[in-house]
Amino acid sequence: MGLDATKVYKTFKFPVRAEGAANDPQDDYNIVIGLFDAYFVPKKNIFHERTQFYPRSQHNGEPVETFLRAISDLSLTCNFDNPEEAIRDRLVLGLQDQEVARKLQLEENPTLETAISTARSNWKLIKWVCLGKAGMTQSILS
Repeated sequence: MGLDATKVYKTFKFPVRAEGAANDPQDDYNIVIGLFDAYFVPKKNIFHERTQFYPRSQHNGEPVETFLRAISDLSLTCNFDNPEEAIRDRLVLGLQDQEVARKLQLEENPTLETAISTARSNWKLIKWVCLGKAGMTQSILS
C-alpha cells in the first residue's frame, strides 16, 4: 500500500471487534476494501437518478420486456424503499397501451407480477393480431 493509501487508511473508523471474533476488523480484507470504496467511489445523487427513472415510458413499438428491463435497470440506483412498487408504478403509468394501463389502475392493488403478466399478455396478443393482419394482407395481395 502506498503512502497516499496509508493516509486514507488512517482516517477510517473501524467497527469494534466483536467478542469471540477471530480477526480484528482492521485486518478484514472485505471491511478495508468496503471502506476504501466508500471513500473513493462518488456517492450517487438520488434525486438525479430518479429524474432518469420517472419520465421513462414505453417507446412506440418497444416490447414490454425491453421497457421492463430498462426501468428495472434505472431503479437500481434510485434507492427506493420499495423497488418492486416503484417498478410496478412506472410500468403501469409508462405503458404505451392506455387501455391496459387503465385496467391495471382499476385493480385494487396489483402486484408487480400481475402488472408484468398483464402487460406481457397484451403485448403478445397485439403482436399476434398485427402479424395475422400482415399475413392476411400478403395473401390478399398475392
